[in-house]
Amino acid sequence: MADQRELQRKNQELIRQNRRLQRELEKKEKALPEAATLLMVSKKLDQPWPRDEKH
Repeated sequence: MADQRELQRKNQELIRQNRRLQRELEKKEKALPEAATLLMVSKKLDQPWPRDEKH
């Protein structure tokens, strides 16, 4: 009986961990296109107006 409870506890812990990791992955998947867009815009702005590295 105790073994069954321990297995259920471990299973619930793994389910929580899986949900947490899934949410983290979804956040990163949403952030990736935004970061790529910002990088492209930054590079396009550097072409006509190069940044002054001294400042």
